[in-house]
Amino acid sequence: MSIQSDIRFSVPPGVFGKLPGSKLLRGMRKVSRTRTRIRKTYYDSPRKVFQKQSVRLFLQQEEERRFVGLKVPASYGEDRERAERYAIVADEPPTTDILQHDMLPKNLSRLGRVARLGPCFEIDCDRTRVEFETGRSRIRLTLDQGVISATSRAGRKDDLIHEARLQLVSGDPVTLRNFALELSEKYALNREHRSKAIRGYELARASAGNSPATASTVDMAEEVTTGEAFTRIVASSLDHLYQNQALTLRGQHEGVHQTRVALRRTRAALRAFKRCLPYDMRKAYNGELRWFQQRFGTSRDWHVFLTETLPDMRKDIPDSAALARLERIAQRERRKATAETIELMHGKRYGRLLLQFERWMTIQDMSDESVLGEPIRPFATTVLMKTHRDLLSETRALGRLSGDDLHEIRKRVKKLRYAMEFFSELWGDALDTTISDLKKLQKSLGEANDARTAIQIFSSLDPARVQTRDIEVLRQWVDSRLRRCTRSAQPVWKRLRQTPLELPQ
Repeated sequence: MSIQSDIRFSVPPGVFGKLPGSKLLRGMRKVSRTRTRIRKTYYDSPRKVFQKQSVRLFLQQEEERRFVGLKVPASYGEDRERAERYAIVADEPPTTDILQHDMLPKNLSRLGRVARLGPCFEIDCDRTRVEFETGRSRIRLTLDQGVISATSRAGRKDDLIHEARLQLVSGDPVTLRNFALELSEKYALNREHRSKAIRGYELARASAGNSPATASTVDMAEEVTTGEAFTRIVASSLDHLYQNQALTLRGQHEGVHQTRVALRRTRAALRAFKRCLPYDMRKAYNGELRWFQQRFGTSRDWHVFLTETLPDMRKDIPDSAALARLERIAQRERRKATAETIELMHGKRYGRLLLQFERWMTIQDMSDESVLGEPIRPFATTVLMKTHRDLLSETRALGRLSGDDLHEIRKRVKKLRYAMEFFSELWGDALDTTISDLKKLQKSLGEANDARTAIQIFSSLDPARVQTRDIEVLRQWVDSRLRRCTRSAQPVWKRLRQTPLELPQ
């Protein structure tokens, strides 16, 4: 697992034609320039078994050339350093015979009961490819303009393609990101983290792109160095962030939630490895990540109030006119906050941060001369033990803590939980019970925090918009909610305090 080796942008139609002749390219030596038309038809079973297994099967027509291509995740084979493996397997539309190909997992046909294969969606685009040299690096710029089309019972649906993709052919990865930064700044380009195939599946199957992605387990083994572990953890967190971008930009609130979780996990990784990293850069990136996490939180706060807090209030306060008035205000504020989140994600500051952060990750020294070159297990043990001590430094019962103190405990719970999840594969299932308790405690304290947040977000509004008696109804319910949440959390908190953290050698 590594930081992405190519960079994809969605390009406004009015900008698209300017890129091949951009001033940024004029001072560089062009190696080649080609133009071609590409037509691809993607095939799958009625149950979309290829999509579910991240397999891509397509019939491609490129000029006079016609062939069937097959792409599979590299994890199906032995080459784990690459994201995928690729093969040309035929020159005619594929049949179920392809299931016997040695690149595919042997149980693929059983997973989806593949009886037949058929067209799923089509890609038709004009491609301009420019290869150029800058310094000692060679970069390929690919410009695709066209359409993705899918036909279903509901009719034909199209998604226009205006895409620029940068790939490092040879040389320094930092050069690639420097050029990407210049290009995105000059033309206000937005990152696109979905391939055309993923966009096609989302077009062909409406439910395909509606589920938020959650954090995945980080591949970790004892022979991994501390530097390699840091890169894998950050790459996993960034992948989590990028997978939820499209949902967030569509205003889907679970996408916003997972985006904030991904930002928080990235910050947790910076904290866990802080003694290995340059202080100034780590603090700078942590500050920027926190800034966006907080700004995205407003949309999430209003959504939580409408979908979780308000329904719970209705159970305790039936037929309250105050709740109806609060609901109307919250709906307006949620729409406004969601629009602001989308605008921030489209802004230069967000795109610049992620490209600069990726560049910083690329240039980090992972040599054997530093802590980053040492085995990960001793380092991970030190991190977990310290984070565990930080959590348990609070000795009072939860019922005796203020709302701010409870919030601080919740933040420490998250830090320990994320650190344990980062390194969990090093100890198998030995950490499962502790992680489970941390999740329970985080849930109870999270419900308490959601209640406090409800007061805060309404109190931040213009007083003329919110009636005083409605705030008082909310405040009384919040006080009761806090007592219930701390009571439910106390047994788990007590168990965590009484159970020493034991990491098997």
